[in-house]
Amino acid sequence: MATRHIVTISLPPAMVRQLEAVRKRESRTRSELVREALRQYFAKRLPGIAPTKKELAAIRRGRAKSRTARSRQFR
Repeated sequence: MATRHIVTISLPPAMVRQLEAVRKRESRTRSELVREALRQYFAKRLPGIAPTKKELAAIRRGRAKSRTARSRQFR
């Protein structure tokens, strides 16, 4: 069984530019950013759903990677 499903979405050009800017600044993939945005949205709308341990670990890794990338920018 697949652990991921591909979902295609359409976004306005301005939103794509914002997504790309954040993605580059944080050294993350589009998928990582969209997953995090959806997690936050779901957390607000569906508070009974908690992330799995694996998802929390991925979030921590992404945030650590982001901090590292930002600290390199300002050296």
